[in-house]
Amino acid sequence: MLVTKRIDLELLGRELATADVVVTGLGLSGFLPETPTEQELYQVDGDGAPLELPPAAVPVVEAHTAPPLVVDYVATRPVSAVLRTTDDLLHEVFRLPTKLKHIYGAALRMTAVDATSGATKRTRADMTFKGLAASVAQVGTTVTSTPMQDPAAASWVIQPTTDGVDLVISVKGAAGRTVDWTLAGDVEVFAPDGLES
Repeated sequence: MLVTKRIDLELLGRELATADVVVTGLGLSGFLPETPTEQELYQVDGDGAPLELPPAAVPVVEAHTAPPLVVDYVATRPVSAVLRTTDDLLHEVFRLPTKLKHIYGAALRMTAVDATSGATKRTRADMTFKGLAASVAQVGTTVTSTPMQDPAAASWVIQPTTDGVDLVISVKGAAGRTVDWTLAGDVEVFAPDGLES
């Protein structure tokens, strides 16, 4: 039987059993380059050879709707950035443009080291933001780990802010000190209406 929609074989097997349609097992040919919009749905015999589905299966297959794929709604995007500061002003290290009705969960690690003295600071942060029509808003508060730092790095700052529809991560070192920063982690994006291609 030719089908032109996505089929969840496990779910379809249960639906066929509920409708008292007996099949020995189900298989799909997969979408082929010469037929990119259709594939063959069949049952298999005890030796694994394909057999036609019984006529009673047709209305069950036509009514079948496969559940949505998580990858159509959720994506994890890696984050990495490096920045050098030489003053005590905020500098943008990462910017994430957001979209309406998207939820962004960020798990980030920030490490900084003074290029001369070797003073070091390292921390982790988890935060959630949601995209609005003309802005982005944080959901709850940023949860950070206790920073692991040398005393000379105690004043260095890592700060999440928003700028229009962008989520911005900024850092601030110290005046007269060369501080090298690295940001690494992941941002999970959830779009209830589906991710854009």
